[in-house]
Amino acid sequence: RIGKKSRIRASHVQYRRIHLGFSGLSDLQGVSFLFLTDPHIGWNIDGMAEHISEGIHTLLGLTEPKKTFILHGGDFVSGDGVTPTDQEHFFDVAPVLFRGLETYKNFAVIGNHDEENPDFPRIKQYLSEVQNIKFLTQPRDTQRINIGESQICIYGIHTLADHLSRIPKIERNATLDTYIYLFNTTRAALNVILLHNPDGMELLLRRLRETQQTIMTPTLFLAGHTHGGGLDIPFFRKLGLMACKTRFGRYKGWYGPAKKYAHTGSWKMYVSTGIGNSPDMDIRLNADPEVVLFTL
Repeated sequence: RIGKKSRIRASHVQYRRIHLGFSGLSDLQGVSFLFLTDPHIGWNIDGMAEHISEGIHTLLGLTEPKKTFILHGGDFVSGDGVTPTDQEHFFDVAPVLFRGLETYKNFAVIGNHDEENPDFPRIKQYLSEVQNIKFLTQPRDTQRINIGESQICIYGIHTLADHLSRIPKIERNATLDTYIYLFNTTRAALNVILLHNPDGMELLLRRLRETQQTIMTPTLFLAGHTHGGGLDIPFFRKLGLMACKTRFGRYKGWYGPAKKYAHTGSWKMYVSTGIGNSPDMDIRLNADPEVVLFTL
């Protein structure tokens, strides 16, 4: 019974509208961020692309187009890093899934399936040139958007946490210090930071504690990668989080400063369950796929 139900829930996409409760941002009222992550084109999402596109545009119909931005959390492609992606198939599905989104400003980070896939450079070029998606992987890629007299800064931290864990500690700390400096000195009214793996947040919080710094600007972190644990019931959840190498318990929904990180500043993080599924994991329970619209 659980197996049958979990296969049904894997295609039961939720379209959520969430109010962002940051205080003191009246100038940004009506600004919206549509967050799409983990489509994993090449797997179960392929047959749902048209339906999901319709749901996306239903959400977008509730927004002010000039104040709306599309944010992508990575893992555009499916695969295991060994089997090449059927590129032509990707080019068939992506225009359906992302239909009409090229008229908005699109920003993205790269996920682990993207990073590991030998065909992704060409796919990334297509997403950049045809779908108008700008990839943010370095501090210099920061995007500053003016809304009236206020400014929003959008960052993409290359935090497949495995990546930051592999590079030398001196280099990793220098990268994190650069981002922390930017968060607090750009004079933006709001920061929005795209991650892929939410475990990268642990590395950032540890660095804040080590250097006795805080995030002073209201800051929204958006992550995916975990698929909400897949089968979000205690025993199976542990297996699901082990499979996606998520170690720090931030796998679905809202998180904020707490416990040993209570004094790390004015931030909150949302971990989305994502849209699609990974190969051989076409099941979900208590972790329905989702598209999320955040509105100030």
